[in-house]
Amino acid sequence: MERGKSQGDLADVVLKWSIKDVLNNDLFKDQMARIPNTFQSIHHYFQSYVTPLLEETRADMCSNMENLSRATTLKIEESKRHRKKEGFVYSIEVGPLQSSTPNSTSTVGGKEPFMPQRDDVFVLTETKPKVASDLVREPSSCNVAVVTNVKAGQSGPRFKVRVKAAKPIVLPESYNNKKFLLAVLVVNIKTNGRIWKSLCSDQTMRRNSNVIKDVLQPDSMVVGRCNLCSSRQEIHVEGINLQKKLLSFKLNESQMDAVLTSLYARQCSGKHSVKLIWGPPGTGKTKTVSVLLWALLQMKCRTLTCAPTNVAVLEVASRLVRLVRESCPTRDYCSLGSILLFGNKKRMNIDDNLEDVFLEHRVDRLEECFAPSSGWSHHLNSMIEFLEDCVRSYKLYLGNEKKEGEEDSLNEKKQGEEDLIKFRRFVQQRFSLKAKGLLKCIRVLVTHLPATFLSRINYNLLTNVHDFLQTFESLLGKATVADKELEEVFAHSEELNDATSQPEGREDKNSTALLLCKITSDCLRLLRSLRESLEIPQGLGKHVIEEFCFKGASLILCTVSTSFRLHSLEMDPLEMLVIDEAAQLKECESTIPLQLLGIRRAILIGDECQLSAMVKSKVSESAGFGISLFERLSSLGLGKDLLNMQYRMHPSISYFPNANFYNNKILDGPNVEDPDYKRHCLPARMYGSYSFINVAEGMEVFDSQSPKNVIEVAVVLQLVRSLFEASLSSKQKLSVGVVCPYSAQVSEIQVKLGKTYEAYSDFTVSVKSIDGFQGGEEDVIIISTVRSNSKGAVGFLSNLRRTNVALTRARHCLWIVGNGLTLSNSGRVWKKVVLDAKSRGCYFNAEEDTHLAEAIISAVIETGQYSHLLYSNSLLFNRAKWKVEFTDDFRISFAKIMKTGIRKEVIELIMKLSSGWRPKNEDVVKGCSFLLLKQYGVKGQYIIWAVDILKEDSHYIQVLKIWDIVPLAEIPKVVVRSNARIGKYAEDHKLKCRFKCKEGELVVPMNWKTTPVAALPKNRNISIKDLSSDLNSLKLGKDHSASASSQPR
Repeated sequence: MERGKSQGDLADVVLKWSIKDVLNNDLFKDQMARIPNTFQSIHHYFQSYVTPLLEETRADMCSNMENLSRATTLKIEESKRHRKKEGFVYSIEVGPLQSSTPNSTSTVGGKEPFMPQRDDVFVLTETKPKVASDLVREPSSCNVAVVTNVKAGQSGPRFKVRVKAAKPIVLPESYNNKKFLLAVLVVNIKTNGRIWKSLCSDQTMRRNSNVIKDVLQPDSMVVGRCNLCSSRQEIHVEGINLQKKLLSFKLNESQMDAVLTSLYARQCSGKHSVKLIWGPPGTGKTKTVSVLLWALLQMKCRTLTCAPTNVAVLEVASRLVRLVRESCPTRDYCSLGSILLFGNKKRMNIDDNLEDVFLEHRVDRLEECFAPSSGWSHHLNSMIEFLEDCVRSYKLYLGNEKKEGEEDSLNEKKQGEEDLIKFRRFVQQRFSLKAKGLLKCIRVLVTHLPATFLSRINYNLLTNVHDFLQTFESLLGKATVADKELEEVFAHSEELNDATSQPEGREDKNSTALLLCKITSDCLRLLRSLRESLEIPQGLGKHVIEEFCFKGASLILCTVSTSFRLHSLEMDPLEMLVIDEAAQLKECESTIPLQLLGIRRAILIGDECQLSAMVKSKVSESAGFGISLFERLSSLGLGKDLLNMQYRMHPSISYFPNANFYNNKILDGPNVEDPDYKRHCLPARMYGSYSFINVAEGMEVFDSQSPKNVIEVAVVLQLVRSLFEASLSSKQKLSVGVVCPYSAQVSEIQVKLGKTYEAYSDFTVSVKSIDGFQGGEEDVIIISTVRSNSKGAVGFLSNLRRTNVALTRARHCLWIVGNGLTLSNSGRVWKKVVLDAKSRGCYFNAEEDTHLAEAIISAVIETGQYSHLLYSNSLLFNRAKWKVEFTDDFRISFAKIMKTGIRKEVIELIMKLSSGWRPKNEDVVKGCSFLLLKQYGVKGQYIIWAVDILKEDSHYIQVLKIWDIVPLAEIPKVVVRSNARIGKYAEDHKLKCRFKCKEGELVVPMNWKTTPVAALPKNRNISIKDLSSDLNSLKLGKDHSASASSQPR
């Protein structure tokens, strides 16, 4: 495919693929070449990304086809083909599918009807597929269609759309409405389609290759700063020293240097068409960007600011708007018309703070003001006429009222009917009514008109009129002026104002009347001046007003993908491009804004040590498709302005990432080094600013190819619960973030949490993937690493960038929950994390906290993940009074029990026995040698157990031995096996097994020193009193009380 020849839409290519092509992971493998670091020409540059883009589009479709049973599904109600020369283009009507399948959906969130979007890709089929292979079995029965247009103004539940299909769309002959054609949503290719048009020649794009040429061979860009950049000349804007103004934002040295060099770059004659600002976590990157944009706004530099996601764009926009509002002389009104934010309103979820800069809101407000009969001109002229002729208006009112009164003279006056209103009251009512509309228009014009249209003089006139009108209304409400005097004021306001301006003209005038007279005169003068100087457009439609907004804006903000729209707009050329989070952006996507007309300089802000762009195709990823322009230029040696001071993390949190990802280049800010920054959210030493909490008992299980670890879920939930109780008790606000690398773990924790803490405004919990937390931060971060296996396999958790993001989200406390052994065996960065925690004394075992131990045990029992915990020192029994020994026979038999409920009861019973509980009547196994074996029934299965003796160091101790679990009929077999073993015991051994020591209602184990004195008498029925001399050699367990008694069993 050659650039220079129109390749059509990406949809045209997609429609040529068969379902087998989409599912073929090797479709483009032989065509794929590694994307180089430098390029020979613009053609070579663009061509390098075409095949990886196609492969990524295919992989995205393939991924979404893995579970079509849950895909949004619509029913095609009507279909009409357009002219044949247009291909298989149809106008279709789709509606909700009334299906009994619970996973089938035709709604958004189960509420709003799903509305198809342009560039949606659908599979058309008569039968709802569950997986992609269902489509492969009958390829002739399915079709693929891409939405090319959606009729505006539709509310559903049925929608009319235009689609382009791979082959003719044929609706089945319906019998009793039982047969119909389904449209199953696969993916939306809008962003990839825009990249495609950017790479291939497209008539909708007017191209600019200034910056593109420079990034092909950036070696020439790796030079020192030009004289202007090095000289640090002062920048003056309208007589104001911008450098001095920037001091008020309290930037640190590295932030100020990044801002100033970016401002100098605008005027720089050197070859630095692209500038990099490196912003590691917590270094104030967003603050730096917002101050830079504020300065560019003052310089009236037409700038486009982009980011990969809506969230990132909104964060920059919020900071910028806040800075502009704070710098306004008054908070009553602030000029925001030179800032324009646009995009999908629903996805951006615009709040009140950003509403005034959002395109749709601005267009709606200006449309109201531009309306001829109800907008600015109407309200302006109405107010002028009123102030000029309010006395005449009042007399007309009186005349009309008297005429009506004569017609009703024969009727009696109704009770409560008021007399004619007085002049002051009349003026108050009429003025209030007229001022309301005018004040609203003034606020809209001041807020939304760009500085290029609204001159400083007119801006001041509008704000002065606004103040005059409010003062006038306030004075009218408080005035004690007589009606006659007030009428005289309004009848001759301008003459009186001239007269009273002279000392001899003020003598007999009420001071309030004089003030009203002056305000009326001044207000009229300002209003007339505005009528002459401010020419407001009238009767414009929304589309024309949108163009007006784009033409006048100095700063435009949107996502990188959405910037494609600017290629088709008629507006003055842009000058500067600022891309935030540039390291998260595929380089080919950067070409969309880079080619906008007029762009001469690009400033990229990001951190290549954090997450890069998501790439689904392994083939495209290996070709370097996910590498950003920021990363490529950085790898080639282009200099970066490093923001070198972090203000987020407590130093104990920043220590590891700074050393391992940033070569100790980042300094800790004075705020985080302050002793008061350290927070003790929970009292135990385990819960310091930085901890690794080892959960050895966890087991990873896979849910739809994504692992989860329910034991770690239990630990996380307990940590959150403890934090909540501490926050509630201390009445201290706390935000908690739970970060997991895998979606299955995220979902599991979210489901378990539910809405537990939503009602508490002072305590918030957010659970997200590592990717979802990029750019975010919370007071406390809990990382659930999930992986728990003997091989040390950690999957993509080993990714350095992903690890960096996870470890740098916390402000005050970072607690890592994971299997220390698994992570250590990984041999990756997580091995360093574990070793670092151990060396710093920050490594703890979860069971050291009683609450965590109980949570783990409950989870183990609940989930049945205890097969690997059937040993004496496991968490289930390491706090028990009795040491528990399991035979291999028991483990084998236990593994054969399929019912979770029975397994749960068995474990709970063994735990009760290990705690010292005994049934009142112990059921001895018949036929057992020396009557040592006991049995306990659990739903048809019988636990065979006994007290045994174990030698440990210099002591013999009683232990609980679990021999087997079998049905009643197999107990004799167990007896035979056990008798063979017990028969080999020495008499002393058997006798020690028979002794019992009690603490209240509990039975506790006994122990003896391994000396000859420890031999017990052969008479097992001897009383405690008679055995006093021998029992002096007995040593009770460490928890035994003085009142404990012992006796043979």
